[in-house]
Amino acid sequence: MWKKAFSEKEKRMKITKRDKTEAARAVARFDGKKSLEDIFYNLCFAILAPQTTFKSNIKAVATLREIDFYKNDVDLPRLHDVVRSTRFFRQKSDRLLRAKKQYLKILDVIFAEEESIEKRRRLVKMVKGIGMKAGSHLLRNLGHKDLAIIDTHVIKYLKCEQPKNTRDYLRIEETFVKTAKQYNMTPAELDAVVWKKYSNTPWEDFIY
Repeated sequence: MWKKAFSEKEKRMKITKRDKTEAARAVARFDGKKSLEDIFYNLCFAILAPQTTFKSNIKAVATLREIDFYKNDVDLPRLHDVVRSTRFFRQKSDRLLRAKKQYLKILDVIFAEEESIEKRRRLVKMVKGIGMKAGSHLLRNLGHKDLAIIDTHVIKYLKCEQPKNTRDYLRIEETFVKTAKQYNMTPAELDAVVWKKYSNTPWEDFIY
């Protein structure tokens, strides 16, 4: 199944020189030092992301910033109202509060001198609501370019099945990383092109 799903003929998508330039520019936005507050809201974005559209998630995170969730105590009913635009908002509200309490420990993982794949493993184990995809997304937003965000767009691009477990995810990621190398791109850059082409979202919106 895997060999057939990942046939070169099926997965190839035309990527132009301009695509590469725009993708590199977009991914570069995640480079550089971020404040602890910015990292916190990227964490919120990752927790809210599962089964939620990009636009709905952006809306929720923007409102979290408006009420200064990073600094202020916000009760559960208020959080429900703020993140209602995301799916499973009640469950995700609980997870946001839990992650806020864990934030110093989460920062220890983020700033650790470790490979991206090990940081992701630790984040997935530690943070309720952070799976392989969300963990990859969070680390990409913090400047890591070597992980794959296996979302519906990547699944469509590779013409494979959704990963059912960590082993499946890692196998798909390995294929995606190899494909990126064939294009002389990082996985993060190839992911940006795939996301752009399938979601038809403007490059300037590539901020999370």
